[in-house]
Amino acid sequence: MIEQTETLNADVAQSGLVKASDQLLQNELQQYSPDAHAKWDLQRDEKGRPLLLLALRDQFGFVSDRFAPDELRNDQHFRARLHRLVGDLLQSSRRVNVPIQETKLSVQQLEALRMAMNDDRVLLEGSPRLRNQALQINADGSFTVQDFSIEADARVIDAVKRAVMKAGLTAKGESLASKPAIQEAVRILVDAHRKDPTNTPRLVLWFRLNDFKDVHLLEISDDVADPGDGAIDGVALGAGSAVPGARSIVIYLASPSEIHKAFEVNPGHPAIEAMINRSGRVIYPPGDWQAFIDEFPEIIQ
Repeated sequence: MIEQTETLNADVAQSGLVKASDQLLQNELQQYSPDAHAKWDLQRDEKGRPLLLLALRDQFGFVSDRFAPDELRNDQHFRARLHRLVGDLLQSSRRVNVPIQETKLSVQQLEALRMAMNDDRVLLEGSPRLRNQALQINADGSFTVQDFSIEADARVIDAVKRAVMKAGLTAKGESLASKPAIQEAVRILVDAHRKDPTNTPRLVLWFRLNDFKDVHLLEISDDVADPGDGAIDGVALGAGSAVPGARSIVIYLASPSEIHKAFEVNPGHPAIEAMINRSGRVIYPPGDWQAFIDEFPEIIQ
């Protein structure tokens, strides 16, 4: 459902502009959060210029952001901002459990975990809770536990994992991207790809960083033929000894024009989402988002 406040309805020009953009908003909500409720309001900045406030709410959380009227007149830009805002809604207050691998814990380990959690302000904003079922107290004073985990808002999951590592513990099912040995193996692999004269990648992004089994690499090359459909298809290759511990390496080879096309017709593709939200890891140029921003300014704001 999309609504407007009485204040906005009273301004015919701004109300009409919002109504003209409702289809883009409806499409975004229908795809990612069909139960969400949207409400537009009209505000003014300190110079009296109009600003359009969009609030999104579902049973889990609430987000809002303000738009200048001209932003609604640019479909590509508006779609990108909507996509980011809906993504914030999806992460706003959903609860997740981060299971911890250890089943035998000392009093010192438990205290170290509590201190690591209490020292992280970002983590505390996610309302973390320790969950476990103690089976017994051992003769050495340690605890044997099962189902030991930390529950918190999904948006602070990285902070939860940092606290677990700081306490010297291990989260179950750690993603490949969190392991230094895998990170180095991926860097070496991309260096090898860049030395290949065929379809040499100019930009490389590692996305789907939470994958426990596969490495997903978007390699953007000027030499690749553009199929024109914006599909950004991936090809899975056995990881073998190139990336020990990974099941496969999925290469998404694309031209810059295919990326632009995908942003228009396929913004929900994980690679495009990673660019919009900057949630991927830039492998080449090393750690340099600016190169991506310069190439795709309409995607990465």
